Amino acid sequence: MDMPEGDIAELEARLEEQDEFEPPQEFVLQANVSDGSIYDEFEEEWPACWEQAADLLDWDEEYDTVLDDSNPPFYEWFTGGKLNASANCLDRHLDERGDEAAIEWVGEPTDEELGDTSTLRNPDVVEKIQQGVS
Repeated sequence: MDMPEGDIAELEARLEEQDEFEPPQEFVLQANVSDGSIYDEFEEEWPACWEQAADLLDWDEEYDTVLDDSNPPFYEWFTGGKLNASANCLDRHLDERGDEAAIEWVGEPTDEELGDTSTLRNPDVVEKIQQGVS
């Protein structure tokens, strides 16, 4: 479906107005990583720093090597390891954060009113994933 010319121009103008979107302060405060010095650490400790990051995940099978760079440009990360991305993102948090919002969507406000909103709680997301798998 094509967008009308006026809508395209308005969208482009909005994108030019704001190239970066800073997260809300409450999000920054609860993040696993909130110290900007992590960028320097990752630069200095490459690739060992990724092992630290990987230790935050639950692995079904432990990895043997963080980075296998023996055949450039065909690099392999965390060789031998297996994990379940859905379990790491959702399932392991259900006991402590089961009823918290997992996804909060807020639409673009118009001149007349606030944008549409939608909130999916963790159990809702898990249910939708299970429906998609079935």
